[in-house]
Amino acid sequence: MKPRVGIIIAAALVVVLLSLATLLPKHDGSGTREQVWRGWPGAAAHRPYALAQDFLRERGTELELADRPRGAFPPPDKDALLLENNGADLSETQQTRLHEWVAAGGLLVLESGHAAGEAFGLKWQTLEEKSDGFTWRTRDGSTLHITTPVARRIDYSGTATTHKDADGNTVALELAVGRGRVVALGHDFGLWANRAAFAYPGQTAKDAPVPLAQGDNAAYLHDLLQHHKQALLIQGGLPGERPPWHWPGARWWPLMETAALALIALLYYHGRRFGTLLLPPAGAARDIARHLRAAGGYWADNRDGYTFLGEQVQMRLAADLAAGQHHYPDRAAQLADLADKSGISAATIETLLTAQVPSDEPEFTAYMTAIARLRSTM
Repeated sequence: MKPRVGIIIAAALVVVLLSLATLLPKHDGSGTREQVWRGWPGAAAHRPYALAQDFLRERGTELELADRPRGAFPPPDKDALLLENNGADLSETQQTRLHEWVAAGGLLVLESGHAAGEAFGLKWQTLEEKSDGFTWRTRDGSTLHITTPVARRIDYSGTATTHKDADGNTVALELAVGRGRVVALGHDFGLWANRAAFAYPGQTAKDAPVPLAQGDNAAYLHDLLQHHKQALLIQGGLPGERPPWHWPGARWWPLMETAALALIALLYYHGRRFGTLLLPPAGAARDIARHLRAAGGYWADNRDGYTFLGEQVQMRLAADLAAGQHHYPDRAAQLADLADKSGISAATIETLLTAQVPSDEPEFTAYMTAIARLRSTM
C-alpha cells in the first residue's frame, strides 16, 4: 500500500508544481518583468458569460444561465431565450411549444446550427472558408462591426432581414414570427464570453483580448436584448430531452465523476496488501545447489561417501570396458592396449576395476586420479 500512496502523492506534487509554475512572471531575458494573462479571477473564472451578464444588468436586462433547466419550456417568466447548440434534436412537442412562445412575443436567439431552426424553416450550411466577421444593422440604422469567426451561412426561403459577410453570405438573419422574433446566427456565442484564457494562455496581457470587448460585440448583444428584461441562455439540453442514457432530473457529468471516484475507491480497496510482505521464492539454481549440499552432507555424515562415490565410478568404468570388449580378441588384449595408451600397467588397471574403493581421503584421491587418467585414453 505504501508504494501506491507514494506514487499518488508524487503525482499530486507534480500537478501542484506545474500549476504554481504558470503563476510565475514571464522574463524576456533583460531582467524585467512582464504581465502574463492567466485567466479571469473570481466568479468570471467559472462563469463564461460573467462580463456579459454584468454589462446587460447595467442596461436593464437580466441574463440568466442554465445548463439543463427544469420546469416548463419555454419558461413563461422569460421574454428572451438564447440557445447554445448542443447537437440534440427537438421533439415535435418542443418545436410546437417554442414556435407558440415566439409567436406570443418572445425573442429566440439560435447559435449556429441549432436544431430548433427547423421549427422555423431555417437551414445552416457550412462555409468553405470561415469569415472573420460581418456588419450588423441596428433598428435605428446604425452599423456595427462584429468580430468573430463565422463558420456557417443561413438559408431561408421566406421574408427576413439578413446580415451578410464580405462574400455576400447570409451569416445572421432576423425573422418575424407573430408578435415575436427569431434571430439565427452563423457563429457561436463565444464572441460574448470572457473566456480569453482558453484562447490566449501564457500571452502578455495586452495580447489577450476579451471577446466581448472586440469590435462592436458588446453593442451587438445589447442591440439584440435591449427591449427585453428577463433573458435565459441555455448551455446544455432543453427540458423534455431524454437521450437513451439520461435519467429524468439527472446530470450526466456528475454521475460520471461519481462513478469514476467509486471505481478508484474499489480498486484501491481491493489492491491493498494483507499482512507482511512475503519474500520472493528462491530461484531454481539456488534450490539445486542447496539440494546437492544437503545430499553431500547426508552421505558424508551418515554413509561412507568415498566408498559410495568410488563404487559408482568403478561400476561405470567396468560397464564402458565391457561395451568396448568386442574390438579386442580377449580381455587381456584390451587391458594391454589401455596400459600402452595410459601408461598404467595392466595389473593396476585390473586392480582399479576389482579392488575395494579406499575410504581414506589421500588414497581415494589417488584412486580417482588414476581412473580419470585411464578414462582420458578411452
